[in-house]
Amino acid sequence: MSDTQQRATANLRPVDFDDPPVVETVLGVSFAPIRGWTLLHFGLLWAAKFRAHYSIADIRAPKGPIDPSDLGFSVGDDADLGTFPVRCRYMNDSRTELVHVQRNGFVRHWRATPQVPDYQHYDIFRPLFERDWRAFTEFLVEERLPSPEPWRAQVTYINHFVRGREWQSLSELPKLFPVLANSKFGEWQDLKLSSFSLGYELAGGAVRLQIEGQPGLRKSDGKEIIQLSLSATGTPSGSDTAALLEWLDIGHRAVVVNFRDFTAPKLHEIWRIK
Repeated sequence: MSDTQQRATANLRPVDFDDPPVVETVLGVSFAPIRGWTLLHFGLLWAAKFRAHYSIADIRAPKGPIDPSDLGFSVGDDADLGTFPVRCRYMNDSRTELVHVQRNGFVRHWRATPQVPDYQHYDIFRPLFERDWRAFTEFLVEERLPSPEPWRAQVTYINHFVRGREWQSLSELPKLFPVLANSKFGEWQDLKLSSFSLGYELAGGAVRLQIEGQPGLRKSDGKEIIQLSLSATGTPSGSDTAALLEWLDIGHRAVVVNFRDFTAPKLHEIWRIK
C-alpha cells in the first residue's frame, strides 16, 4: 500500500479494530420527494444501473415520513397507483449488500450474516455508497427527473455485544458503558432488563448523535445480546455529491470516535484495537 493510500485509509479509520462487534452499517440521505418518480422507475433503475451488482430486488413499505398526498387514491379503473409510496431493495446474492430506494430517500446498507460475518470497513463501504449514489443520480438525469435536494444525511452503526463474550450479567452495564455509572438504574446487582437512549449535539450542532442500547436475542442463533446503536444525523452543506460525502465522513467520525469513548477499554482489548 502506498503512503498516499495509507494516509487515506487512516483518515477514514480514525478508530480501528481487528474484530469489532459491528453487525450492520447504514449510510443514507433523505430528500424532497422526486417529482415525476413512479413505480416504473424502480424497475428501470435496477435494469439500467444496479442489476450488475445486485441480482435480487424486492418491494417493501417505505421508511420515514410519507407525504399524505401519496395516500389519496380512489378505487376504480382509472386510479393512478404510479406514485404509491413503496421502497425497493436491491441486494447481492448473499444479501449482505443492500441499496434501498424510495421517492424521498436513498440508503446503502451492509449487514453481517452467519455465512458472511466479516465486517466491511468504512474505507471500503464509502466508495461503494458513492458508486451507487452516483449511479442513482445519473439515472435521474437520464430520465429527465429532478436531482435530489438533500434534507438529512445519516450514518448508523449497529453492534451486538454477546453474552459470554463481552458480558455475563446485565449488572455489568456500567462497566461496559462507564457513562452509565452515574445513571440511576436501581440496584445494578438485581438488574434483569434495561434499555437506554442518549442524545448529543456535536460539531457546533452540525451533527446529532443518538446512542441507544437494549438487551435482546440474536436472530441467527438465539444468543443473548446487548444491541448498541449509534446514529449520526445532520444536513450536508450543499446539494452536490461532494458535500454529501463530506458530511458522511464527519458523521462517521462522530460515530466511531464516540463508540470508542462510550465503551470500556477492556472491550477494546477483546476487539483488538489498533
